[in-house]
Amino acid sequence: MARAHPGLKLLERVLLGLVFLGLAGCDRGLPPLDDVTRSPDRPSMTLTAAEAVTGYDAQGRPVFSLLDEEQILEGVTRTGGLRLTFDRFLAPTAAIRQAICVRPALENLADASACRDPVQAFTRPEEDPVHRRVTFRLPAGQRYLPETAYRVTVFASTRTDDGSVSVDDNAFRAFDGAPLERRYAFDFTTQGEDVDDDTDEIAPSPEAYCAAIDCFRACADDAECRDACRTLCLDDTCFGFGDLLAPSRPGRDVPAVFETCATSGCHGGPTDALALGLDLSSRQAIARTRGRVARQTQTGADADLPRQNPRPFGRSMPLVDPSQPANSYLLYKPLIHPLNHVVPPPRDELDRLRAAAIVGLPMPTGVTGPGRGMVPDDVAGSLALLERLRLWIASGAVVSCP
Repeated sequence: MARAHPGLKLLERVLLGLVFLGLAGCDRGLPPLDDVTRSPDRPSMTLTAAEAVTGYDAQGRPVFSLLDEEQILEGVTRTGGLRLTFDRFLAPTAAIRQAICVRPALENLADASACRDPVQAFTRPEEDPVHRRVTFRLPAGQRYLPETAYRVTVFASTRTDDGSVSVDDNAFRAFDGAPLERRYAFDFTTQGEDVDDDTDEIAPSPEAYCAAIDCFRACADDAECRDACRTLCLDDTCFGFGDLLAPSRPGRDVPAVFETCATSGCHGGPTDALALGLDLSSRQAIARTRGRVARQTQTGADADLPRQNPRPFGRSMPLVDPSQPANSYLLYKPLIHPLNHVVPPPRDELDRLRAAAIVGLPMPTGVTGPGRGMVPDDVAGSLALLERLRLWIASGAVVSCP
């Protein structure tokens, strides 16, 4: 078989390079949701679990019970929230209040436009990329009606008669734009007026985050005092940990959670030696990550301007987007490492995420040992650190508490 001329090979590479640069330099947007190029690599998203609060534990945190499409869940608290878990990573800010409808009426709704007189007083939904989960909460003082049946409808993009997809801006979608596979509906009944309903669910915030840190700090080594502080924790991962950015040892400013990253020569030291310009060696350095675009996501026009919900996913993503873990590159880098999960997401989903925007090696790349960054001796410890990082960002990426 004849071999191609070296000059033709060179011309081919140049032309391919020009095509690549042309695609990277403009916003082409996503292909239609029913485009054949999307089906094998971008499967529809599935709702794997829906839960409602049926009580509170000794620390006042909500206890969730599974909702079932085939039967009614009884005994949901009148103050309780809802939690939805998906098999794919969601698009940042795709979790909005209008994506679900909660009504005291057991009737089928075709789409969001049919949601009349809903319980739509939910606070801003909390999106959790670590577990691919969205939590909806009622605001303080808001209550469901006592002993009342409610239906929760989770909307999906609808298909027209010719089989094409009609995009519904109120419906959940995966990070690559793939739609939820179908509409879901779940029913529950609430507790009666005689049940104590004084517990309001608390959403992550700088105030809530610092309240727990200050309490633990004041207790020092008093175990009984620290146990009392647990009522201020929004998540189990804050038990005994406190401040995410606490130094590795007295007299140092390097946060223990990033110690390996900062002392390995990658993300600490001279500015000109920092990998991708990311400095994790101190609180002040980490403060500079907030709102700054990750270098590996800088493509297209205005690449240095952070985006809240770009198309395509990941373009100009901030290193840390305060209160938005799903739009924070610093969380995704360890998130795509399979060893940081007790039950890793499907490998093909991690591959899709890496191919879309989270480029380069997962972080860290295999460091082990107690207290050495994001991969401790046990995998459960790695997941706890991921959850702490997520909660820190969700709480506003607090650098210091007053």
